[in-house]
Amino acid sequence: LLSLYYTDSRGAFIALGVVIATMAFLYRDRLPRWVRLGALAGVILAVLTGIVAIFHPFMSQAPALFSKAGQFSPFRTGTFQERSWYWIDALRIFKHHPIAGTGPDTYYANYPRFRLPQDGAKLALTITDKPHNIFLEYAADSGIIGIGTYLTMMGLGLWYGYRRVRQLEGSTRLLLVAFLGMMVAYLAQGFFSIDIPPLAVLGWVSLSCVAVLADPGGVAQRDAIEAAQAAKVRGGTRPKKKKPGGVARAQAKADPYRGVRVLRRGPWRWWVGATALVVAIVLIVFGVKPFYADEVAHDGQIAQNTQGESPQAIAAFYEHAHGIWPLEPSYPAMAGQVFELEGNNAGQSSSGSAVPPAAWYAEALTWYRKAYNLQPENVFYVMNIARVYASWAGSDQTKFPLAQTYWKKAVAIDPTDWQVHQQYAQMLANWANVDVNPGIREEAVTQLTEVVRQSPGQATAWVLLIQLDRALNRTAAANSAYQTAIKDNPGNSQILGVSPTATAPPTSTATSTATSTAGG
Repeated sequence: LLSLYYTDSRGAFIALGVVIATMAFLYRDRLPRWVRLGALAGVILAVLTGIVAIFHPFMSQAPALFSKAGQFSPFRTGTFQERSWYWIDALRIFKHHPIAGTGPDTYYANYPRFRLPQDGAKLALTITDKPHNIFLEYAADSGIIGIGTYLTMMGLGLWYGYRRVRQLEGSTRLLLVAFLGMMVAYLAQGFFSIDIPPLAVLGWVSLSCVAVLADPGGVAQRDAIEAAQAAKVRGGTRPKKKKPGGVARAQAKADPYRGVRVLRRGPWRWWVGATALVVAIVLIVFGVKPFYADEVAHDGQIAQNTQGESPQAIAAFYEHAHGIWPLEPSYPAMAGQVFELEGNNAGQSSSGSAVPPAAWYAEALTWYRKAYNLQPENVFYVMNIARVYASWAGSDQTKFPLAQTYWKKAVAIDPTDWQVHQQYAQMLANWANVDVNPGIREEAVTQLTEVVRQSPGQATAWVLLIQLDRALNRTAAANSAYQTAIKDNPGNSQILGVSPTATAPPTSTATSTATSTAGG
């Protein structure tokens, strides 16, 4: 119990409780009545505790044990709301792709399009890569085909195991109950967690062990073999018979396999063995490559945190990782980030860089596009390109339309994320400073209006919206926005600092900083 506590995992405690209840149920015919009643009481108590912690009926908030729990406490309940959003989003993806889903491990890329407004308002660009529920992940990623197959396999395993337990005795029964407990524990924690490799291995190994002990076909074959062996023993040995003429009949050869069917070796056995060995080596090589690429990329992160390393040397690690495993988009994205940061630094007046920002930005775009081509629906990879063009536009105004193209794509992918709208609006405001076209400011107002609608507490967005409305001579709209901003953010100095009579246009500069890119 202490080890489980230090995992900071609530799913581990849930799995433990489910295992205890499962084993008590499977051994209910051997347990005293008071133990069975105690197990039932424990289940009821656990359910009631969960209801109080999550829904806290007739109370304004959950008890202090849960409401005041720390960020990593196993008694925390604050993330349940976020998990419920992830589950709803997975169901919405499944609704739109019910047959075959969106493809294996693609929840991350499709999640922004289907996320709830309250999710985007609270979490913004904090985008989950999994729904934290293996059943809903199968449904979203592989549709009815995937989730149906998975539930059928697990359901048959549990049903066959339960039927077989009642027929067994002694250590064999205990062994099957243990494997069933492992399987149920995996499924229970999987309802609230993600399928990381150690947990997935536990689930599939437990299913295979249950199949060995409880599969009806395997059980029938073993029973037939045991029956045949028992019949031979009961039949005894027959006396030798002689052929006519006094010659004894040859005794039958002993059966070394005792009735068990075996695969006889044929002339192709060496070819089959050699082919299997080659296939195994190829699979091992390809299986190891992603891990090796991750190690190389990790070396690049270490070099990036080391003073004095040149950007080319740092990016070389990510380029090498991309060469090892070109299907992973995060490697070229990290290389692009290195060059983008150098471009931002070179664009500062205090920079003594001999390389102009345009050269760094062009190199950054080369690598960002490689990531984008691998995952064109990934909002971060779209924003990377948009952000570079927006920064480049500080010295080359012709890049503003290109930046707008990619910001529109980002907004279309993640429409409920106020941060995406705000960054797009900031780019448009910077563009409006050098272009008198009123349509640019009007589009910026549209984006900022969406920002404050989704997240009214964004004071910076309110200030920029008020300034743009006044620049467009929309005095009534500016005053209305000012009053609403003060109402939603009482006492905010940023908003109070905007004079109701000010008419000067915004003076934002086209600055940008590279943010961490998320990989698949």
